[in-house]
Amino acid sequence: MEIDSPPEPPDSGGSIETFTDTISPPSVPVSRKRLAQAANSFLANPIVEMCKYKAMVPTFNVTRMGLIKGIPVDWTMEELALKLSVDPNLGVLSALNPTQSTYPYNNQVLSEDCYQYSSPKITSWERTIFLAGIPLFFYIITLIGGVSYFYTYIVSMFWMVFFRYGRSDIQATAIAIAFSTCSVTCITNKELRNTVHKFLKCDSQVIPNTRFAKNLRKELRVVKKRATAIWLLLVSDGGIFLVIPFIVPGRQFTVEVYLLYGLEPMLETPNYEIAICIMTLSVGFAVYIMVSVAVYVIVIVGYNEAQLNALSEELNNVWDDSKNFYNHVKHRVTDKVHAVYIQKQIMNEFIRIRLRDIIKFHIANINLLHELDEEFGPTLAVEYSIMAISLIAGLLGGLENTYLQLPYAIVQIFMDCLAGQRLMDACDNFEKSVYSCQWENFNVSNQRTIRLMLMMSQKTLMLSAGGVAKLNFNCLMIIFKSTYSTYTTLKSTVK
Repeated sequence: MEIDSPPEPPDSGGSIETFTDTISPPSVPVSRKRLAQAANSFLANPIVEMCKYKAMVPTFNVTRMGLIKGIPVDWTMEELALKLSVDPNLGVLSALNPTQSTYPYNNQVLSEDCYQYSSPKITSWERTIFLAGIPLFFYIITLIGGVSYFYTYIVSMFWMVFFRYGRSDIQATAIAIAFSTCSVTCITNKELRNTVHKFLKCDSQVIPNTRFAKNLRKELRVVKKRATAIWLLLVSDGGIFLVIPFIVPGRQFTVEVYLLYGLEPMLETPNYEIAICIMTLSVGFAVYIMVSVAVYVIVIVGYNEAQLNALSEELNNVWDDSKNFYNHVKHRVTDKVHAVYIQKQIMNEFIRIRLRDIIKFHIANINLLHELDEEFGPTLAVEYSIMAISLIAGLLGGLENTYLQLPYAIVQIFMDCLAGQRLMDACDNFEKSVYSCQWENFNVSNQRTIRLMLMMSQKTLMLSAGGVAKLNFNCLMIIFKSTYSTYTTLKSTVK
C-alpha cells in the first residue's frame, strides 16, 4: 500500500508497465510446483522481451506465503535481520515455491506483515514491552500515590462535606467539592492498550519518504505542539499548587479550608509535615495520571486528524499525479494510432490504484476511531459530568479561593472539545477534497469509487462523550453556558 508521487520510469524498455499486484488463482486445483513452473516460464518467455514488456512477480506473493517457523523467540528484531540469510545457490525465490527462482531474495528484508515469531499472537512491539517491563519502584510509588489520593480527595472530601462543614459553611463545602472533583482521574484498561497497538499497526503501513508520509509527519507535528501546550498548562497549574506552601512564609497551605481527616489541627507538628507529604503525593498522582490520559486522547485523535488531512492532500493531487506519471512512460507507447486511448487507460489505472490505497487508509481510520470512541466514550461522559460539578462548585467557592482549580478544570474540558473540533474540520476537509479531485475527468469505474468515497466522507467522524454529546466548540459553549446558569441559580438560592 503506497501513496506517493509518480515513480521514475526504469531504464529498461517496455511499452506499458503493468499495475497488477496480485495473480488470481486458477479455478481448477493445480499443484504449487506446477504453478510456480508456469510463472517462471512466463517470466523467461522471449516474447515478453521481444515485445518490450516488463514482467515481474509481485512482492506480495513472495513475502506473504505463510509462517516462518523455527526462529528462536528470544531474538530481537535486530538479531533477526542480521542472522537471517539465504543460501546463494538458491538464487532467488518464486512467487509460489520457495525452492525455485523468479524473484530476488538474497538480502531481501521480510515484510512487517509477516510473522517473524513462532507464535502469531505476539507482535514485535508487544514482545518488546513484555521483555522490558516496568520497574518495581514505579509500582510502589504509584501505589503510595493512589492511596494518598484516595485518602485526600475521597475520604477527606466526604468527611468535610457531610460532617465538618455541611450546610453551616456553604463556601467551604463548595471549595472541598471543587478541588476533589477537578482532580478526578481515570485508569486505562487493556482494550485501550490494544487500540494503541492497532494505531501503531496502521502507521506501520505508511511508506517512509513518500509525500503522504511527509504530509502526515507535518500534521503530526501540529498535534505534538497542541499536546505539549496542554501538558505544560496542566503540569504548571499543579506545580504552582504544590509550590505555594513552600515559598510563602510561615506554615500554611494553598487552600486553608481544605482539611485532611484525622489531622486537625493541621498547622501543628507533626500534622503539618504529614499533611504536606500526603497532599504532595496526592496532587502529583492526580496531575500525572490526568495529564497522561489527556495527552493520550489528544495524540490518538490527532493521528486520525493528521491522516485525514494527508489523505485530502493526496486526493487534491491525484489527477495531476496521473498526468505526470503518463508523461514519464508515454515514450514507451509504441502504438501511436491508439495513443489517446492508451493514455486514458494508463492514467485511469494509476488513479484506480491511488484511490484504492486512499480508501484503505480512510476505512482504517474510521474503524480505529469507532473503537476508541466505544471504549473511551463512557469515561469521557463521566468525566464531563464531574467537571461540570467542579466548575459550579468552584464558582460558588469564590475565585479568590479557586483561582488554580478553575483553569485546571476548564483546560480539561477544552482539550477534548478542541481535539473533537479539529477532527471534524479534517473530515470536512476530506469531503471537500473528494469532490474537488477533478473526478469528472475519470472513467466510469473511478467515478463510482469517488461516489462511494463521497458517501462515506459525508458521515463526519467525531469524538463523543458516551454518545450523549458531540465534543466540539459548540459543546464547549453549551457547557460554559449551562454551568454559569446553574451557578447563578444556586448563588441566589444560597443568599
